[in-house]
Amino acid sequence: MHKICLEKLGWEKSTTYTMIRKLSEKQLIKNDNTMVTATVKKEQVKKYESQHLINKVFDNSLPHFISAFLEDKKLTQKEADEIRKMIEEATK
Repeated sequence: MHKICLEKLGWEKSTTYTMIRKLSEKQLIKNDNTMVTATVKKEQVKKYESQHLINKVFDNSLPHFISAFLEDKKLTQKEADEIRKMIEEATK
């Protein structure tokens, strides 16, 4: 495990094992005889990270986040339609 973390993240062995211990204590991973598995789904992590970003950087304002994201970007018609559909579903 530490070789992968060294290669991918630049973590030394002690850092890797400290992170495994801390994540295990928070019950985000399970460490069973050196077999490490996630206890949360990737979608849950994405949702948490997105909410944390909006709260921290955009003062909990989704419109401010969207404005910053779209500042220099043009949406395709398909993207705009998908976003409209998401908004309609979220406001029901």
